[in-house]
Amino acid sequence: MRHLQVLALAAVACLTAGQALDRQVLSTFIFTTYGDRTPMAMKDVTPQLTPYGANQMYNAGATFRSHYINALSLDGDNEDDLYSSIRGISQYHLNPDQITVLSRDEQYISAGASAFMQGLYPSLEQLNNYTFIVGQSAMADGSNAVSPLNGYQYPRIQTVSEMDLNHIWLDGSANCPSYTKSGASYFSGEDYKTIQQQTLPFYQSLIPGILSGNIEDSDVGYFDAWTVYDYLQYMYRHNQTVASELSLTDLTRAQILATNWVFAMNGNTSSSGVEKGDQVGVISGRSVASRVIQAFQNTIYTQGSEDKMTLLFGSFEPIIAFTALAGLNVEQHTEFLNIPPQGASMVFELFSLTSGSDFGAYPDSSELFVRFLYQNGTGSDATLVPYPLFGHSPSISDLPLADFISAMQRIAVPSVSAWCTICDSYSIFCPAFSESAASNNNSGSHSGKLSPALAGVVGAIVALVVALLVALILFFLLGCRVHRVNRGRRSDLGGFKGAEKLASDRDLTIPKGAGAEVSVQQTDEPMSPMEGQRGHERVGSWELREAQKDTGVAAPGKAYGLGGRRPSYEDDDDEINVNPFSKGVRPDERV
Repeated sequence: MRHLQVLALAAVACLTAGQALDRQVLSTFIFTTYGDRTPMAMKDVTPQLTPYGANQMYNAGATFRSHYINALSLDGDNEDDLYSSIRGISQYHLNPDQITVLSRDEQYISAGASAFMQGLYPSLEQLNNYTFIVGQSAMADGSNAVSPLNGYQYPRIQTVSEMDLNHIWLDGSANCPSYTKSGASYFSGEDYKTIQQQTLPFYQSLIPGILSGNIEDSDVGYFDAWTVYDYLQYMYRHNQTVASELSLTDLTRAQILATNWVFAMNGNTSSSGVEKGDQVGVISGRSVASRVIQAFQNTIYTQGSEDKMTLLFGSFEPIIAFTALAGLNVEQHTEFLNIPPQGASMVFELFSLTSGSDFGAYPDSSELFVRFLYQNGTGSDATLVPYPLFGHSPSISDLPLADFISAMQRIAVPSVSAWCTICDSYSIFCPAFSESAASNNNSGSHSGKLSPALAGVVGAIVALVVALLVALILFFLLGCRVHRVNRGRRSDLGGFKGAEKLASDRDLTIPKGAGAEVSVQQTDEPMSPMEGQRGHERVGSWELREAQKDTGVAAPGKAYGLGGRRPSYEDDDDEINVNPFSKGVRPDERV
């Protein structure tokens, strides 16, 4: 079987090299890192995307537009690009049903996603054509209405925080204690201790001038190599003084040390330092691999109507982790031995091979292939380059879909529940998956144990039954006198509280044709501090009641007389005064 797969791959490579077949792209999955932003170490400043970074992301989007959307160029000179446009994708008008955009919620990432989309689908004026709005601009009077900013197109970008389960596809290492434990094992190793001692003079030399004022002296060292380099490269680009004082040699050394540190934390495919194993050091790469499978399965299931492009925006860690899992971080691929530059993208391309421009029906899954491409940044020299995955020959970058899915499933996190288990995560969504899995396992094994949720329900029912039994016993043994409250008598003060109303109490009146209002009896007694409340203040709520414990202010109930006198059930007067001429009681009448 393995021999037949090798022959099939070789045949595909020969056909592609000889241009015997045309490549028809059906879908792409693109993971892009953020652009230039303010550094993490800058005090009192939340990291934000810079204008330079916004242009980087815009250029990245424009590159993918030229490759996957309007690659059907008018001149048609480049035969290889002629059929690289995604099948059926809208060329001018952004169709949100065709594109899925998922971004982390940090400003510098989500704003970068917006800039990327501007390059992918520019304003209609920039495209010099207002006729591709699919009738949305037409007005009844025959005119056309164009959206602001000269036909700006508004993408649907889903931004997710760490509390959202979809966040694991963007950064599987977040809220993952097992990943943290795996990284901690590196800090206890001899390699780390050696580098830490050897580089200490270098880092201390940066403290007096360049790093002073933003990074604490105690935070400067190899243990924080990435944060230091992140700050240095930003200042070298944006600060003229730092650019003149910091040598390129020192900046390069800081970059090399940061790369070594980042790869130790995110490129470790072993299970060292982790009891469960499961390659948690590259958990972010395993998570994104699962999302790739989901996207391709969905576009195949919908015959290409959905997920023509799946765009993810995050940090560089998933790229490092995935390329380590895919066997790309080797000497012959130097691009994957460095931290991905700002705006870098890894691309998975789903395609078929056809003989001619008449594509016909949507291909069967057995006729589909996948290739991996990488764009190393957004500079003028950055291009999409295909690379072989999982140890295949450099000449074989196209994998049959079945082989690709099989290889990806071996490294991917199969589900959110599995991620929670592997990570031992405390994420807010994990208990639901853990309890569901435990319930399924228990029902399947017939172990007789109850899940925590079911045990809680059973315990509550048992407690309720016991309370009812105790109440019944007390009723029959001790007896109970029932007093009928006299509703015929009213105090001179009136109001809805009747005889229990105090002179200082507010009363609720309902004027004819108006809403309910609170009135206050005029008395000579001073008002309590709580009686000055107005608007939507929740007088007497548990929040305020808890607050009084520390302030010493009387509880709202007592300030208004709500918590003082209570009706007595020991009065001897059980007489009921009935007026035969009064109106009958209206059922369920309430204030």
